[in-house]
Amino acid sequence: MGDRPGEAVTGPRYCLLDFDDTLAVGPMTWGIEQFLPDLMARHGLTADADRLDAALLRAQESAAARFDESRILDDFLTDLGWPEPLRAELAAAARADFAFTLFPDTVPFLTSLRDRGIRIFVVSNNNRCPRIAGELGIADYIEAFFTPRMDPAYRPKPDRSLFDAVRAAVADLGPENTVMVGDDPWSDGAFAAAVGLPCWIVDRRDRYGSLALAPHIVRVASLVQVLVAAPRAADRTPMAESPSGDDISVTQSPSGATSVTQSPSGATSVTQSPSGATSVTLSPSGHTSVVAQRSATEAPVGPGRVEPGDPPAARPDKVR
Repeated sequence: MGDRPGEAVTGPRYCLLDFDDTLAVGPMTWGIEQFLPDLMARHGLTADADRLDAALLRAQESAAARFDESRILDDFLTDLGWPEPLRAELAAAARADFAFTLFPDTVPFLTSLRDRGIRIFVVSNNNRCPRIAGELGIADYIEAFFTPRMDPAYRPKPDRSLFDAVRAAVADLGPENTVMVGDDPWSDGAFAAAVGLPCWIVDRRDRYGSLALAPHIVRVASLVQVLVAAPRAADRTPMAESPSGDDISVTQSPSGATSVTQSPSGATSVTQSPSGATSVTLSPSGHTSVVAQRSATEAPVGPGRVEPGDPPAARPDKVR
């Protein structure tokens, strides 16, 4: 936000975006909403909601730290007291070629970034995201994709190598003009911390409310809420969380305190008083749902390679 009274509201020049479960429904969202309920029904499994949530969070944290699928699945089954033979079924589900779809707020969010002149880069551990983004119709919004297997030197988030790759292509990109947007505190949040970026975590299912998130992380319920002017990297002041409802009001006082409240009016306005307080109200009304899916018979894209059919934006050497 503006540094002095009377200064216009400003935002980042660059936005680094995660892909799975941030822009598109990915394995985590699909697993929670579709696969696990079906698995439990088929096998007559039961689990207390809090216990299931805790097991899922632990598995998610482990996945960001060690990439040991067998150990993660074993721990998940142990945490829930479910039979070990289910591990093979869970492992098969983790590799399922399910249909990626866009979240309803994805296109409005990308459009807003583009209209504000913010340059967009996808930094994802999903090596197939350039192809998927093309199939979902959003590749043209994205200047370039960076995934682990595009170069032997790249490592998955939260390792900082993907950020270094983006910075090598865009020399002036840095903490003062860039924000990270993702869905995973241990992958995206830790990645942002490693490189000094403020980070927005989109928590659509309100899964992280019990966590003590790092101060550089702002937790929101949808991409629509990320449209509010991003926190400055120097401030690291997280906004109060507002994980429900559509309209939000954001206010920052001269002292730096920030608050978020719900607004039912649906009006959109940005105002700044002489005292320096800034109020932003956003309404996502009128946003349309965009859904696309992959062919069930399409062969998977080779991990990490830029395939011949990938959009030009997939190639880091095409960064403008």
